[in-house]
Amino acid sequence: MAEATTERASGPRLELPFHQDVYRIGEKVKLSIINTPPDEVLADNQILSNPTGLEITRPDQPADDRTQHFTIKPKEYGSFKVVVESLPDCAPVFINVCPLAKLERRVTGSPAVQLPRDLIICNDGGFIVSDGVQKQIIRINRDGSQELFQIPKNIQHPFSPIGLALKQDVTSEDNNELYVTDLNNACVHVYHGLKHLESFGALSLKKPTGIAIDDDGFIFIADYEEKKIFQFNPNYEPVEGYDRPYSLEGPQLMTTDKPAASGATGTVSLLVADRRGSKISIFTIERGTEANGKILTWVHDISMGICPGQVLPFSVACDENNHIFVGGQLQEENGEKTAGFIWFIDCNSLRFGGHKMEDWRFGDGMRNPGGMRIVSGDDGSSYLYVTDMRGKNAKSCINKFLLKN
Repeated sequence: MAEATTERASGPRLELPFHQDVYRIGEKVKLSIINTPPDEVLADNQILSNPTGLEITRPDQPADDRTQHFTIKPKEYGSFKVVVESLPDCAPVFINVCPLAKLERRVTGSPAVQLPRDLIICNDGGFIVSDGVQKQIIRINRDGSQELFQIPKNIQHPFSPIGLALKQDVTSEDNNELYVTDLNNACVHVYHGLKHLESFGALSLKKPTGIAIDDDGFIFIADYEEKKIFQFNPNYEPVEGYDRPYSLEGPQLMTTDKPAASGATGTVSLLVADRRGSKISIFTIERGTEANGKILTWVHDISMGICPGQVLPFSVACDENNHIFVGGQLQEENGEKTAGFIWFIDCNSLRFGGHKMEDWRFGDGMRNPGGMRIVSGDDGSSYLYVTDMRGKNAKSCINKFLLKN
């Protein structure tokens, strides 16, 4: 929420609409100064701000004798402080500009792509998606053509792919290995190209959802029913590891893409979207022994309880600036799920158990955000890809957002 002032008995206050303080680049924000003396006239130059990051204008006529409006238009990504110079009783209002600047591209799937739960961005610009309705793993090539991955062999229940993780080979993309969690068959499938190689985890897992892999080839799997994270070594053997106490209620997708709030040198962060717990859990992964695997340590929970109803996070991603993006839905108090949202969290302010959460609701027709990935473009820009799980008989799509120029 915006850091507005505490109003004195007869003093002024600053207000932002909807009590938000996160806005897209170029979005106009109305700043209201309420309860000012009737004879107080504020000029544009009486507002102090970052002159290069904000454009501030004032209407020719004030709204009334007690309220005056100023329009703020952020021009670049950043955090800006706005104060009114002639009103010393007013505390600063902080304007944080969300790096999601604009929708770059929307790829609409054919009827064969109806419920894209997770996605992988290929080096050639194509996508790999797990489809929960068609029970398929689909590769969408840059030219729009599609290729189907082989259905796993020797499974007892219908294939139900959810989480995706890619083990990249530095010599050739043809040697990459794809890992896929299968909710119905309680295991993880391994692919080489479009071909299914083997499966593992059936003796340990019950409802595997999210999956991530670190640089050493250790595999971490979130289990929705077991409410925990399982660890497997590069030979697909389960290891107990050093799991410090933590609490998960219904983990979904997770990522190890960026070292957000990692702490010690040499550690990697694991970010988990806990749908049932309405939170994001952050862990560190540190080297252990070969026999016991990695040390998984819970660091912090970021509560998503930021508005009436219940936030249902499904996916999480983090950029190189320690900004966390969360995809999910808002469930109203009557149980109805509203349109999909993306939340933006500045992880740099995670200190001493506290955090700063920015509730940035992005509609634009998104119904149910699924998998999220952040990649860097050749021009130095960063892009956020988000699947929209619209469901059966609807046009699902993949949205591409420009994070920064």
